[in-house]
Amino acid sequence: MSIKVISLTIFMFFVLSFYAQDDVKFRRYNIDEGLSQGNVNTIIQDKKGFIWAGTQDGLNRFDGYNFKVYKPNPDDPIV
Repeated sequence: MSIKVISLTIFMFFVLSFYAQDDVKFRRYNIDEGLSQGNVNTIIQDKKGFIWAGTQDGLNRFDGYNFKVYKPNPDDPIV
């Protein structure tokens, strides 16, 4: 293989690597933003797009803007 082909191949891999990966952005939520507790045990997204976070203090539904907290009922023997 010639030097031109090898150089072009390396250049293409180098250039394509910048376009292949998107920037990942994280946002940290805590009690001040409406989360019922600072420690989340489990998290899942449903078909409607809601993010559900399970904590020791209840179930938190996040719609992208606000949290709605569903706390356990102490009188319900199932929970």
